[in-house]
Amino acid sequence: ILCIFLTEGTVSVSTLLAKGSAAGVFLIGLMFICCAGFVKAAQIPFQPWLLGAMVAPTPVSALLHSSTMVKAGVYVIVRFSPLFGGRLPGYTVALVGAFTFMMASVLAMGQSNAKRVLACSTIANLGLIIACAGIGGPIGLSAAMLLIIFHAVSKGLMFLCVGTVELGIGSRNIEDMFGIYSKMPYTTVIMVIGMVSMVLPPFGVLITKWLALEAAVAFPPVLVLIVLGSAFTIVFWTKWLGTVLTEYKPGKPKVEDTPIFIKIALTIIGAMVVALTALISPINNIVVMPAVHSMLRLNTAIMTSSGVVGNGGGLNVNSGSTTIGGFGGVIALLGVLLAMMVVVYIISRISKPKRVAPYTCGTLASGDADYGDFTGPGGKREHLRSYNYYIAPLLCDPRLSRTAGFISAMLILIMFGVA
Repeated sequence: ILCIFLTEGTVSVSTLLAKGSAAGVFLIGLMFICCAGFVKAAQIPFQPWLLGAMVAPTPVSALLHSSTMVKAGVYVIVRFSPLFGGRLPGYTVALVGAFTFMMASVLAMGQSNAKRVLACSTIANLGLIIACAGIGGPIGLSAAMLLIIFHAVSKGLMFLCVGTVELGIGSRNIEDMFGIYSKMPYTTVIMVIGMVSMVLPPFGVLITKWLALEAAVAFPPVLVLIVLGSAFTIVFWTKWLGTVLTEYKPGKPKVEDTPIFIKIALTIIGAMVVALTALISPINNIVVMPAVHSMLRLNTAIMTSSGVVGNGGGLNVNSGSTTIGGFGGVIALLGVLLAMMVVVYIISRISKPKRVAPYTCGTLASGDADYGDFTGPGGKREHLRSYNYYIAPLLCDPRLSRTAGFISAMLILIMFGVA
């Protein structure tokens, strides 16, 4: 702030944005503000504070650590993006964010504590928002703003679901969630909606990642990091999703006895996830597009011909007079998903699945109702275990975090060097 005031004579954000671009000491001051945003948004190498904050009560994590407090860090970077976005300093900011997106997704793959998985995922998505802000332009800023909205709702829902599960089973370990549908069917359904909304079409988080890829075409190194980070994201979400849905226990599950206010909160936010996706077109046109128009000082005609435009069924990316991509049919895809769920429900009512004992290279132990024990060599009772499911020797090695922190610190120094 001192650097900016000494060179520009003002700290008014609107006045500074009116300058159109930054250079010299003014730009260095902006890079310091971006660095402050990195700390607030827990970007690598500043992520330990957010991971340590997961000891807080889950509702606090849902509010502060996924939706509001950490978003302040990315907000300030997005706010100043028109002054450096789309230029070399902005691309270095984007590199820091994209690298964090990729590495935080890698670290999430090695976690079995559900809240730490959510924390790593939050760090990753904040990095993606920063990458979009660094790239700048109508597409990059639209992607950043939309991701702020959709990530907040989906991740807030996931935090509350994990807290509810912990109340029900006394653990937040993902491995303890096998067969949880039989114990907590209502919470499990809501939690599956939250997980699906983070990785599958046509939900808003995936659409914003598509927009981020469209924006990153201008800078291939960031594009590669976003592609890799997205792939790693799929790994840890589907691993968790498979754990929740894989195991089946006979009998009709009874809806859990959860306090009514918890059910109301989960239901409302779960419905918001679906409703916001269905309304992504008006959200873009009414909320996001005017904000991007104001920040970039573009008139409506330019924004319509070059930027993200919502249509009746989704979003389009326009470049001049050409549509270079599109994600339409959002409402139709939601209808298809709903129809699939109805079909699965009907089939499950007609024919119950059979639970088959796994092949354990030995005789199943007598009296083992959960098929987890078998009689091994010498008549010894053994318990069936899966090892290296989380690639722990590699992903949980502190040296991986230190190496990632070193690389990110070098990128931040390059960011200042470029400025």
